[in-house]
Amino acid sequence: METMFNDTNDVHGLLTPVVDEDSVDIYSGLDTSPSHVAEKPSALLSPRLTESMDLYEEIVTEEQQSRDSSYNELKTRFHAAQNQIEELRRRLQQMETQL
Repeated sequence: METMFNDTNDVHGLLTPVVDEDSVDIYSGLDTSPSHVAEKPSALLSPRLTESMDLYEEIVTEEQQSRDSSYNELKTRFHAAQNQIEELRRRLQQMETQL
């Protein structure tokens, strides 16, 4: 395997990377997108596809809200059950001490 750094230090005392002129950066340009795509991505989609995606997002949002609501209800019921158990334990301890 070729060395990735020169043995010489640069001005700051750091090793300098070796540049291989024959290599190609296959990732160059992937982090940037054309300005027309970044501004209006829906322009590239058909109206039917856009409508379907909007409907899908709406369904996913409703399902998440339903799950959140169910979770909150179950959490409330769980805390109520825990409180009831604690109350019953206190009563049991009172009864045991009275005997």
